[in-house]
Amino acid sequence: MPLIQVVVPQVMNLKPQIRDSSKDEEDVKAIARLFADMGDSYIELIEIGSDESMLIVHALLEVAAHPEYDIAFMTFNFCHNLQICLIER
Repeated sequence: MPLIQVVVPQVMNLKPQIRDSSKDEEDVKAIARLFADMGDSYIELIEIGSDESMLIVHALLEVAAHPEYDIAFMTFNFCHNLQICLIER
């Protein structure tokens, strides 16, 4: 838990770049992949709803809302895994 409290706020500083149309698409994909990997890594914390984990969820919602399918698609695996965790709970 202490690691998430340090890492997540630093990574969240990248969130505005998801919506920045002047950013290179490959950079946006890399940031989106980072958020998706964080979501997968911290899925148990997200399942219980800690405040820090909700920052990740909000970032993933930004990625999912991206108009480019290849970028929005990066959240699908996380969403599926979260659904399974919540159903099994």
